[in-house]
Amino acid sequence: MQPTTNLTLPPNASFLTRMRTALHALKVLSDDPANPHYGPLLNACLDSETYAHMARAWRERPESRALLDERPTLQGRDLDLAALAALPPGTLGHAFTRYFHDNGIEPFISDFPVVDDVDYLSKRYRETHDLFHVITGYATDEPGEMELQAFVLGNLGVRQAVLILAYSIPRRVQQHG
Repeated sequence: MQPTTNLTLPPNASFLTRMRTALHALKVLSDDPANPHYGPLLNACLDSETYAHMARAWRERPESRALLDERPTLQGRDLDLAALAALPPGTLGHAFTRYFHDNGIEPFISDFPVVDDVDYLSKRYRETHDLFHVITGYATDEPGEMELQAFVLGNLGVRQAVLILAYSIPRRVQQHG
């Protein structure tokens, strides 16, 4: 059941507040994986420092600085899936639309507020989740999601992947004995 009001992370939240909020977000996401607020909130709780470090590094290079300044989105309401589907087979855009069609899902839409670079990178990570599935070939079932978390942990260093894996592995063992 989705809460009636969205929980937020206070500025300069303590480690314990971040963990409590992250665990709450993870519980919401286990029942509602496409939740537009709690996915980015989980990222913000656990990876603000990761995104702050990334933003500082990106601000030093003109190409990545432009991404942070322009803040393009991959939100479902901003994607032209019909145009992407019309691209030739074998292109990323075509594969991206096949992924949504084949899995019967829609691109993420987020209502998470973007105030700064850290918020943007947190939201952007959530928006690119499905794109990572396309690139890696990992399925959208629970094992595939766990594989994807291991991939992002190794490649991006996001700590939320550790919490998701720590939460998912015992659940999976319990479900499948």
